[in-house]
Amino acid sequence: MKRGEIRWSDRDKGWEVLIPSVAFKNANSSYFGSKPFGLILPNLGGLYEKIETYIDRHRRVLLAGAEDPGTFFVKTVKRHQQRCVLRPEHLLRGCR
Repeated sequence: MKRGEIRWSDRDKGWEVLIPSVAFKNANSSYFGSKPFGLILPNLGGLYEKIETYIDRHRRVLLAGAEDPGTFFVKTVKRHQQRCVLRPEHLLRGCR
């Protein structure tokens, strides 16, 4: 899959951003060495608490009873929609 994810790392006891090298244009460069890019997010400004609140409370509202796609970011589900995965192009729309 060519998407990154945010997940909890038991080993590092923190939230981790993990992006496979194939998601980058220069995946075969010496920087990546065909390995994923990983970064443990620091718990600045109560980030971990905010993530937990999103997962425990707000995510359920966005899903509106739809099946959880297992991705960190989801979009609001409309009555006629079956899919609630937030794709990268959805994120970019707000930046234009």
